[in-house]
Order: sequence, then C-alpha cells, then structure tokens
Amino acid sequence: MTQIIKNKKITMGMLNIMSMFLIAALAFIFIIFKLKPSVVIHNNTAQSIHIYVMERDRSNDEPSVQEVEQLKKVRIVKPDGELTVTPSLGSLLKRSTGLDIGWRIDSRTESPSGSGSQGFSMDSENGACHYAIHIHESKSEWQKERGDFCTKKITPLNQEIE
Repeated sequence: MTQIIKNKKITMGMLNIMSMFLIAALAFIFIIFKLKPSVVIHNNTAQSIHIYVMERDRSNDEPSVQEVEQLKKVRIVKPDGELTVTPSLGSLLKRSTGLDIGWRIDSRTESPSGSGSQGFSMDSENGACHYAIHIHESKSEWQKERGDFCTKKITPLNQEIE
C-alpha cells in the first residue's frame, strides 16, 4: 500500500512540473506573438490595392530565391480597408533582417496606376514597435504609431515614401 502511495506522489509531482512547464511555454508563445512589431496598411483610395511583402536578410545585397518567392503571395486590401503586416517568428530571431512592403493600386502587373514601397529594418534598440502606411490616390505616407514595448523594433529605411 505504501508503494502505491509513493508512486502517486511521484506521478502528481511530475504532473505539477509538466503543468508548470506547459503554462510557461504557452505564456512565452503568447508574449512573442502579442509583442511582434507591426505595420498597418490603410487603403485610402477608391480602388483595391495589391500588397507584396518580403522578409529578408539585410546582410546580403540581393535577396535569395526563397525571399523572392514570398512576393508571389499577394494580399488584396479593398477600398477603405486595412491590412496588418507582422514579421515571422524566424525573422524576429535572426539578426539583420528587414521587412519590405510594396503595393500597386488596382493592378497586379506593370501599369500606369500608382505604386510604391517601403522598407523597414528590424533590431532590438532603434525605431518603433508599430507604423502605419496611409496610401492615397496620389501619395503615400507613413507614421509612427503608439506602442513602446515589442520583441524587436522596426525603422523605415528611407524618410521619403514613394
């Protein structure tokens, strides 16, 4: 009988340790996903906008084939809509990464319609946690949004947006 009680104590102790580990792992995952930097793209036009996003290693001059493949995934933002872009967990763990966002107004291909792009670098110290890009018919502008605590900060690569 004492052997059974001892085994139950060991089992209950192991369950408590496993439960604590699971709760800690879930809390870590929640914190990582909730504290990602973000860019919110606002479509202030009367047309749909096609958004192209690429995460890339900034230490290389040219993007890799895998990085270019990301551009095949087009996201469409309807008029007066918005899209939130966040980097992947892999990009947050790497050094010298960037987030490139490009767009075309009402076209997936080369056309006289409006287009533009904005690159962001990611690091732990400089920049801000959240930005917004407002796309209008004839111009686009970015602005820093509220939020001071995130896993990595993002910084616009150029002060002039196309």
